[in-house]
Amino acid sequence: MAMREKWNDPTFIAKDTTAADGSTFTAFRHWENLNSFAAKLSERGFRPWTALPIWQLRTALEEPPEGRLVMQCRLWVVAEWLTRCADLLYQNLVSPEPFDEATAQALRPGTICPDVEALGLRRWEFWKSQIGMILEQSEGKGYESEVVGRLQQAHERMIEVEMR
Repeated sequence: MAMREKWNDPTFIAKDTTAADGSTFTAFRHWENLNSFAAKLSERGFRPWTALPIWQLRTALEEPPEGRLVMQCRLWVVAEWLTRCADLLYQNLVSPEPFDEATAQALRPGTICPDVEALGLRRWEFWKSQIGMILEQSEGKGYESEVVGRLQQAHERMIEVEMR
C-alpha cells in the first residue's frame, strides 16, 4: 500500500477539541507516528516527499486555528517535519523544480495566505512568522510544554537552515 493511500489526517474529523477521548487520542498518536515515519524516510533521502510536509504545514499554519487538541497534534506534526526535513523543504522552496497545474493545485497555499506562491521563499517566511506568533501565544492557548518545546526547536532549525 502506498503512503498516499494512508494519508488521512484525523484532525479534520475530530471536532470535539476540548477533551481527547480514547479513539481520538489514539488516532492523533497514530497520525503523529505516521508523519514521523515519513519524515524520517525523507530525512535520510530514501523518499524525499515534498507534498506531505507542505500539506501538514498548510493545515497547521495557513488555515484558521482549530481547537487546542487538534492544534497540538498539527503543531507536533509540523515540528517533526521541520526538525527532520527543514533542509529539504527549504531547498524545494528556494529552488523549485518546474511543476504542472495538478501539482500547483496540490501545493496551493492555505486560506490565510492566498497571495503566497506554492513554492517560494515567501511561503517559508510565512511559516516561520506563524510559528513565532504561535510560540508567543502558546501559554495563553494552553499547549503542552512538549509541543511548545518541539515547535521552538523547529523554529530554530528553520533559522539554522537559512544561515547556510
